[in-house]
Amino acid sequence: MKKMSFTVVAALCVVCLSAAEFNWKQLGDLYRSGDYANLETTALAMKGDAKGDIRKGKIIESLALGRQKLGRYANSAAALADIDALAGELGIAVTNDFVRSAKLQLLYTRREHTAAVELSASWTGPRTLQRRGIALSALKRYAEASAAFAASGAPGSLVSAAKAALQAKLPEKVYEYSLTAFANGDVKDAATGIQLVNAVLDADYTGTSVTSAKVKELLQTVNRKYSRKLVVNAPSKWDELIQLVRQTLETY
Repeated sequence: MKKMSFTVVAALCVVCLSAAEFNWKQLGDLYRSGDYANLETTALAMKGDAKGDIRKGKIIESLALGRQKLGRYANSAAALADIDALAGELGIAVTNDFVRSAKLQLLYTRREHTAAVELSASWTGPRTLQRRGIALSALKRYAEASAAFAASGAPGSLVSAAKAALQAKLPEKVYEYSLTAFANGDVKDAATGIQLVNAVLDADYTGTSVTSAKVKELLQTVNRKYSRKLVVNAPSKWDELIQLVRQTLETY
């Protein structure tokens, strides 16, 4: 009997440890599935394993978004206050980039884009600026959004900056951000690559510093950086992009 009890206790301990183990993907899956009550329970169980700012920020964001979906907040002020309280519990500053970005994400899901922009007016940090750019884009303030994305430095931020600049009809910025994004390998899908290359080729650069030589430089950068994505006997959008670039280069 004692042996059986020990076995049961040991098994329960394993379950407890597994429940507390931090799993970023699990939190996202629970949110996307709409299982908000389980999201809250799981995130609370993971709090003890949240040792770094990234993990703490994800716990805070998951709890806040889950609680919002569960109707726990009377308004956005209550939600933002809860985020500050959670930050205190986890020992992370309310001025931390991950805490601030959690606030902007919550306001975005509430579609309170103006509030998000006003709140983040003087904020910095990669994730914060990225989400500020998203809020500005939602308000169709594309020039400001482009600048916020570019200042972010977060993964993919220059692609977002180029797209926002395209919406704002700022051809010089479209060129600038696209060139750097291609050079850094930040363009991760061919459709986006085609969109940006066509935007650069179709733009009117009158009165700007962008010359034909600079456009050629961008085309050469794309050709050099992305030709490796060509797949023999399996045409893809990447092939379409490289074909566009190489055919255009023949005219320069």
